[in-house]
Amino acid sequence: MEGALVTSNFSMPDLYPAKANAAHAARSRRLSYISPAASSAAAPNPSYRRRKGTSPVGADPGMVPRLGVIPKYAADESEMRWFEVPGFNMMHSVNAWEEAGGDEIVMVAPNILSIEHTLERMELIHASVELVRINLRTGNVTRTPLAAANLDFGVINPSCLGRRNRYGYFGVGDPMPKIGGVAKLDFDRAGHGDCTVARRDFGPGCFAGEPFFVPDDVEGNGDEDDGYVVCYVHDEGTGDNRFVVMDAQSPDLDIVAEVQLPSRVPYGFHGLFVTQAELRSQHQ
Repeated sequence: MEGALVTSNFSMPDLYPAKANAAHAARSRRLSYISPAASSAAAPNPSYRRRKGTSPVGADPGMVPRLGVIPKYAADESEMRWFEVPGFNMMHSVNAWEEAGGDEIVMVAPNILSIEHTLERMELIHASVELVRINLRTGNVTRTPLAAANLDFGVINPSCLGRRNRYGYFGVGDPMPKIGGVAKLDFDRAGHGDCTVARRDFGPGCFAGEPFFVPDDVEGNGDEDDGYVVCYVHDEGTGDNRFVVMDAQSPDLDIVAEVQLPSRVPYGFHGLFVTQAELRSQHQ
């Protein structure tokens, strides 16, 4: 029946409870990820098990990160294909899509270059955004760095999820997990140097949570980057708190509106924007 919900249960590989991320979907496939970062309490190697007063997440350097690709409507886990990607430590995916008639999957995600410091020495973490290309026909995996800056918590125009897109907006680690600004990357520049095309720094002592992209559905022209990047900004020196709205198409991510907030909004890893129509629908 059209519109019926179909569910399937899959078994992951026989590994200790590693960090398994469900990456964004391409049109006909889904991506999963096995990371060396895992619950340190459950690690089989005693060297990486949690000790009192240490982080609940540890990294086992003996594990090789893997990306898994499975058809969207697979019957079971036997249709999953795994691809090793040594040195690629993904915590957040940004987007993924298919190219070359479905023979290739392209994914954009930050690579945590110092995974051993996850959640314990966050100030030592550096995230390098990469474009990962998986050739399903040959099995080859290639990786292209997109920027040198410490960038994570990336967002895109939500209408582009699962299909090829051009722009992403990332929090600038200053250091992580504090976000001192926002950088815009142009994925079409991959392979031609740094892909940063715009950046806004909030100033000394000012930090934000994850940015979020809001399309201009009222006066917009339909371009992918026609909209606004929004986030909360806290000034640790003065205690001031602002809701900041930036022009996503401007070369400096110009601030076009600010709202002074009466109280502090705590830093958060992730953001969300709810439209007025979505709020109204919850009360119907």
